[in-house]
Amino acid sequence: MKPLSHLVILFFIILCQPALYGSVLTFSKLSVENGLSNNEVNVIYKDSHGFIWFGTLHGLDRFDGIEIRPYTEKFPDQLENILSIEEDTSKNLWIGTSEGLYGYQQNLDRFIKISLNEKYSINSIQLIDENRLFLGTEKGLVIYNINTKVVKHLLIDKENPTSSQNYITDILLDSHGSCWLATRHGLTRITIDDNEVNNYYFESEYQEDYNTFTSLCVVGNRMYLGTANKGIVEFNLNNKIFTKNNTVGDCLVTTISSDNREKLYIGTNGSGLLILNLRTNQIDVVEKLEDDPRSLSSNSVYSFLLDENQRLWIGTYSGGVNFSNTVLGGFHLHNISTDYTTVNKSIRSFYFSPEGNRYFGTRNGFIHMDKNDEIKLFRDNNTDGQLRSNIILAIYPFNNHLLIGTYGGGISVYDPINRHMSSFLDDDRFLNSNNYAFTTDNEGRLWIASHNGIYSFQEREGKINNYNIENSQLNSNEIFYLTTDSENRLWLGTSKGFSVYNIEGDSLKEIQLPKIAENSNKVNYITEDLAGNMWICTEIGGLYMLNDDLDNYKVYKQKDGLPDNSVCSIVENSPGSFWISTLKGFCHFSLKENSFKNYSISDGLPGLVFSPAAVYLANDGQLWFGNEKGLMGFYPENVDEKVIESRIVITNLYTSGKNVVLEDNSTLNKPIEFSEELVLDYKSNNIGFRFVDLNYLSPYDNNYFVMLEGLDKKWQNNGNKNTIFYDGLKPGEYVFKIKNVVSAAEETENIKELKIIVSQPFTRSATFWIGIILVVIAICAYLYRTYTKLMKIQQKYIEAHEDVRKYQSSGLSDKDLNVIVEKIRHYVKTEKAYLNADIKLSEVANKLNIPTHHISQALNQVLDQGFSDFLNKYRVREVRYLLENDAQKNLTLMAIARQCGFNSKTSFYRVFKKFTGKTPIDYIDSLKS
Repeated sequence: MKPLSHLVILFFIILCQPALYGSVLTFSKLSVENGLSNNEVNVIYKDSHGFIWFGTLHGLDRFDGIEIRPYTEKFPDQLENILSIEEDTSKNLWIGTSEGLYGYQQNLDRFIKISLNEKYSINSIQLIDENRLFLGTEKGLVIYNINTKVVKHLLIDKENPTSSQNYITDILLDSHGSCWLATRHGLTRITIDDNEVNNYYFESEYQEDYNTFTSLCVVGNRMYLGTANKGIVEFNLNNKIFTKNNTVGDCLVTTISSDNREKLYIGTNGSGLLILNLRTNQIDVVEKLEDDPRSLSSNSVYSFLLDENQRLWIGTYSGGVNFSNTVLGGFHLHNISTDYTTVNKSIRSFYFSPEGNRYFGTRNGFIHMDKNDEIKLFRDNNTDGQLRSNIILAIYPFNNHLLIGTYGGGISVYDPINRHMSSFLDDDRFLNSNNYAFTTDNEGRLWIASHNGIYSFQEREGKINNYNIENSQLNSNEIFYLTTDSENRLWLGTSKGFSVYNIEGDSLKEIQLPKIAENSNKVNYITEDLAGNMWICTEIGGLYMLNDDLDNYKVYKQKDGLPDNSVCSIVENSPGSFWISTLKGFCHFSLKENSFKNYSISDGLPGLVFSPAAVYLANDGQLWFGNEKGLMGFYPENVDEKVIESRIVITNLYTSGKNVVLEDNSTLNKPIEFSEELVLDYKSNNIGFRFVDLNYLSPYDNNYFVMLEGLDKKWQNNGNKNTIFYDGLKPGEYVFKIKNVVSAAEETENIKELKIIVSQPFTRSATFWIGIILVVIAICAYLYRTYTKLMKIQQKYIEAHEDVRKYQSSGLSDKDLNVIVEKIRHYVKTEKAYLNADIKLSEVANKLNIPTHHISQALNQVLDQGFSDFLNKYRVREVRYLLENDAQKNLTLMAIARQCGFNSKTSFYRVFKKFTGKTPIDYIDSLKS
């Protein structure tokens, strides 16, 4: 009976599941492919700095929203399964593993193993006060004093040390000075001051099952405990009575958390994540869907974290980490389901009828959904209808029927009552055409946009007129949109811009518009606002607004705040309030304030790409937009702006293109994340930083501005790039600043600052110059006595250089020269001497015990090269190798060049082009292509 009851309960859960979570909650994934140490994630923890930590089967990892950084190798011995993480008041982390307890001092980047007298598996850690940790183990409760290092061991069942009651699975500290322990046999309360123990048991027929607790949390005066196979048990903290929560049903609960208000987040082993609303007693199921890669990666949920931005972090068995893409809940997808998995993803057109029927045009067919959500799908191979193309461009109500404009299949007429398709007018001109839009004028004429101009149809007379570039003032035959305004003027959006006409009988007379220089782009959509202004959405030219008198206009583009210059549609929900879709995002525009508010994936958008002219304002105020992921709907009042908790941190320091590691470099005395001041030697003045805003948004949703005070006069826009490099800083004091804002003028408290001191070389100090003066006096006296000797040295120097220029008198044969070249090549290759930017000819000569002038003669006569060109050829080869193998993808081009022996950007570009025929940038572009 148990398996059957499980199925019944699961079926009940699915029936109760609302569309909200099924359509809105989408997840990004982190797995071993992204750097996770293992796909079994037992614990997720966010520390006070804002970093997310993952404890896995094979190690510990830190995530900053972009990069997973492994920490397993830093442990003092081989690390096994990580089960728990806690942070103390000094911001040290405590890591519970299957092998014992470890402490991590973040400001020193150092792990230490804690001696607990015997081996324990640390299932749970709870900080009791600034000095004590309670450790839940399989052998009872261990109390560890952080300061004194004293360890105490407390058994719940003292008579039987191996009792299940001593197996502690979770610990919770309440606000009344008590600590609660979930065990494999009951619930235990321990008073912190005197360690008094009280045990509580669920009295039932299946007592053993109901008292095998796996996790616990408290909301108000109720404690909720997860069990091994009986779902959720409630415990009233006032009267100490247990009750079974029948809403969840019987399942294995692995973890349980709350939002401290009304929601429980219940991780299960096999049934996904259950979200229980304690107020409505309704359950939402977050689970893996085989046909949706954005859904949960595994239904076995092992760990869970709800962060301060209400983002869900879910650790799974074998599926890695899932974290929800959105922190706002206003946008949602319309639930459209068919038996065709390729249908419904991209909504190209749609229409909602007053009767409650909904019609959707996709790239894969036409869908009729009635008010009972029953669906009928039409495709061009459907035997029930006569749809001639699956690409539906427009749906338009006409004479109690629907006109369906398609790409390549002309116009079909759909009868909603009989659910039958037929051809439009049985006219050959509408059988294989592209028909993009329809509209009706005040005279009742139907206007049709096509790739052969426009058509007008007067039903009473059965008359069809065609207007094109040959018989009218149209500027193009490709008409992508048309509409009439309140003055009965006909507006056309073409492949070459927009225009407007007066309708006079069977002719069109073009109305003169202001001279608009850029009115030559394809038009996606045209509409009239409540004030009589016309709005034109173009494919690459931005958004145009013409006033009601058509004598003035304004253009809005990306530089003004639009997400993209390819604008798909626009709708006004209230006077002066516009919602705009583009090919790279979505925004709200306030005409009164002349301001844009952009939305992206992190704000809940199902996708960034929207469909042209696919927009609708419903009578209830809900807005609908066609999107690449489906039909997106929302109520504007629900799309509120929430403050995203974030903190900018610097995660990496680079000097001369190389990452500075704490234990290997004296530049840092603590990790760069926690440094407030950086002192650099004047030789280490080529520096770089990697930084990140710990908001865990999509990297593309961040826009960083940086400033190096002492060098920059104003904020520099770094875009969404989270690295910056500075070359050749002069000695002095600087302040490096970063902020994440839309514009440089935007005020924010979230600014990261790092003081930088580049020290003066000793040669510039006062001590040095006093010493120099004394030395100069002594040298002058000495030089007078040794003048003759110096002259002889100078003469020898001149003679030596004259010998270099006189190769013929060297006495070296061709064989001797070739031998010298081979020795030089072997030395440079094996020692990689070319990586040293400061290497000199004399150094190589000393290493090989060959006179410098013999080396110069050999290189010039055998290779027709000087010493510099000889080395530069190897350096260019090294740069090309790194670029072609993507070996240093986190470094800038100049950082790579420095690694390969170049110390000047100018010389690097000149030499690279000399040996490859291309600049470094052109060479990188050629690799991409």
